[in-house]
Amino acid sequence: HFSFISLSLLEFFVALLLLSTAGVFLAVFVFLVTVGTKSPKVQLCDLKSGSCSHILQGHRQEVLAVSWSPRHEYILATASADGRVKLWDVRRASGCLTTLDQHNGEKSKASSEAANTAHSGRVNGLCYTNDGLHLLTVGTDDRMRLWNSSTGENTLVNYGKVCNESRKGLKFTISCGCNPEFAFVPYGSTIAVYTIFSGELITMLRGHYNTVDCCVFQPNFQVSEIFGTTWNIYADCQTICTKCGIFTGMCFNRKA
Repeated sequence: HFSFISLSLLEFFVALLLLSTAGVFLAVFVFLVTVGTKSPKVQLCDLKSGSCSHILQGHRQEVLAVSWSPRHEYILATASADGRVKLWDVRRASGCLTTLDQHNGEKSKASSEAANTAHSGRVNGLCYTNDGLHLLTVGTDDRMRLWNSSTGENTLVNYGKVCNESRKGLKFTISCGCNPEFAFVPYGSTIAVYTIFSGELITMLRGHYNTVDCCVFQPNFQVSEIFGTTWNIYADCQTICTKCGIFTGMCFNRKA
């Protein structure tokens, strides 16, 4: 059995650990979990054997966020402190499919250093839309960008200034089954709510007294979970439980 304790003994700095139904390597019936570490390497770990199945190399600095595509089970997106977001096909030996470019290939408008970068700063958060057709990324350049996950094109949706001072992975979330769809992005002790395809800032959710590190959307009841507090999208804030200590991550099971 895979031991998360043994993984921690390797002294990895885990920027984001994500396990989902999309993270099942069906071709060889191996359950894979992706680990972004303080090194530029992305490690794929086999939950059955507890071993590292293979390593994805291409980033230049630490990996701060990872996400499996909900549409294509072998496609993985990774974000790094080097300003780059890469899409990988874990079945391929070469691995990397593309590196997202904020300038959409218009090199004349980009310096050599900015070419093939998704953000002009650290990219510390990414999340696929539920249909897997788009990828949303956030960076320390105070920008959020929406990408076509098939073509890698920057859709140029303008979200305005999205304040992001986090030095670690920022876990934001996207709604499911709403019209329009929303993105919930931690901002200090609040959560900014944006419409994904128009870029409009709808509201700010308030209720925490310290920094919010992550949030998860509950699809069955259309609420957003931020640590011990639940916000109904169309109602007021309701505190459902209190915990001691500092939380850095959470997720729902399949039944939510």
